[in-house]
Amino acid sequence: MSATRPVPTDGLRYGRRLVESLGQAELLRDLEWDERLGWRITVAITIDSGNEELVPAKTNWSIYLDEQHPYGTIDFYPAVEGGLAGTFAHQNYNGLVIGDRLSGNICIKAPQFVFRRDAYDADPIGHKNRLAWYIEKAVEWLTAASQGKLLDEGDYFELPVFYSPKMTDHTIATNENADSFALWQSATQNYGSAELVAVGPNSAPTFAVRRFFDAKSNAIMECDWGVEICHSKRTIQPAIWTLADFLPVLEPYQVPTTWKEMRRVFLAHGDNIDTRLRDCFRLIRDGYQRFLLVGIPVSKRIGEAPSMIHWQPLALPPVSFGINFAKGFRPNDEGYWRRDRRELVGNGETINWQTGKSWGKDDLTIRGRLENKLSDKRIAIIGAGAVGSVLSELMCRAGAHKLTIVDYDDLEQGNLCRHLLDISDLGQNKAVAMATRLNKGHPHSACTAIDARFPKQTQQQNLKLQEADLVIDCTGDDQVTRDLASFAWTDEKQIVSLSLGYAAKRLYFYANPSGKFDPKDFASKVTPFLEQDASEHDGQLLHQGIGCWHSAFPARIDDVWMLTSAGIKLLEAWCTGLSEGNFAVLEQVIDEGGFSGIIRRGAA
Repeated sequence: MSATRPVPTDGLRYGRRLVESLGQAELLRDLEWDERLGWRITVAITIDSGNEELVPAKTNWSIYLDEQHPYGTIDFYPAVEGGLAGTFAHQNYNGLVIGDRLSGNICIKAPQFVFRRDAYDADPIGHKNRLAWYIEKAVEWLTAASQGKLLDEGDYFELPVFYSPKMTDHTIATNENADSFALWQSATQNYGSAELVAVGPNSAPTFAVRRFFDAKSNAIMECDWGVEICHSKRTIQPAIWTLADFLPVLEPYQVPTTWKEMRRVFLAHGDNIDTRLRDCFRLIRDGYQRFLLVGIPVSKRIGEAPSMIHWQPLALPPVSFGINFAKGFRPNDEGYWRRDRRELVGNGETINWQTGKSWGKDDLTIRGRLENKLSDKRIAIIGAGAVGSVLSELMCRAGAHKLTIVDYDDLEQGNLCRHLLDISDLGQNKAVAMATRLNKGHPHSACTAIDARFPKQTQQQNLKLQEADLVIDCTGDDQVTRDLASFAWTDEKQIVSLSLGYAAKRLYFYANPSGKFDPKDFASKVTPFLEQDASEHDGQLLHQGIGCWHSAFPARIDDVWMLTSAGIKLLEAWCTGLSEGNFAVLEQVIDEGGFSGIIRRGAA
């Protein structure tokens, strides 16, 4: 935002004039400059209200426009005088007075606005009539609000904004799904304790719920996390939980901000929050600040039955303990609760809501995940070099969390130009370091390592390798392909070879679903291309440095990433049955204009 008052652009002037021509809008105050939010106009919007007590027919709005309007943001805030009272769905908390406006910016954008691409968005970004489009959307929003239709049946469920004036920015992550929902449905108690473990940097405090206990400290749920969270020895602290059977909101859609409001919500549902708090507080009388997790049953879409639990955290001050009890009472349960009720959760005390996040597997991979027929497999990756490291990273982040990585080699400085490991891993076994990296990269990653040369692993390592459903060879080593065929597998395995040709001009994909790798068939198909690789380079070999006789394999990191990424497409198609061919070559195409793409070729 500009430090000095800019001159209104032609687009701003046109937008301001446009308001005066709209039948349901009236310009109350002309363009004004706000140092923080930009240009503002004040507009009265009139609708045919379905409930004037809830939404008046005429409401006043502070509309903020980017200084480069019709580009940039447009925000609608209720005015203090004549504005919309209360907090509705698809609106920020509206209870704060900020100058002559309220805090409840309404959401009238299309869902695609988060993509930040004009072509994807219904918002007419850049069009001179853009403000008129927004005002029309505001009219639709207000009309729906007056009719109680902002949350329409079939829409995706949206939690209200859990605003707190004491927001201290802690995040509590939980791992809930349909299976755990069934467990909670059958629970005999509605409160207990939980174990939290710290994750992430100390500057942004985040905790994951590792397990839930009943009121007698019996474990009732072990949360299904990956290695990093399950085995973490970082800060561990107790919390308390209580499970409601309703969404705690005040009409129309505001979360309680004080304990008085919380009591009103629970009483409206025939429940007593004080009974719950008193029971819970008995479990944390230790003199420390703790979190309370409020369990809320939610559905995926409006109108559907609840299908999972959302845990909404709030921070509590230290509850009464030791010599801190109510005057006139003894230091017992009654004395402690009397003080808690008056001083800590009294009617005038604000609720310190925190941020609750769902870190379920589906939630964390919704932006892009592999097909289940691939991601659900137990996968062994033999070779943690350039191809193996990239393959394991991409597959793990896309949902394949049960990887076993096999490699005997240690990371050297020459590997850094195209390996995912870094300087801090030099001298470490590649498989071990990669498994550690992957487990730190995703809350559900449960990757293991075998620091041995296949097939010379120990008996214990062999048992681990035998657990795999799918084995992927990324070594580019012909001896490994022969070992894959002769190895004593205990059951049928899907076995795949992914390897790069010289200078990473080609990637070779070979799959054998029969449970026994066929090295002769593999060789017959790949050899003609390897011979072509050999004929295409000038015979000059790369050497690591002075004093090193052995040559280095040339392959640039972008070529490794590109071909390996494309190789995953082949692997996924084969695992899901979309492609029946067991051999393919991905080949870079270079023409006079340089790189022009990748083509797929079959056996010669």
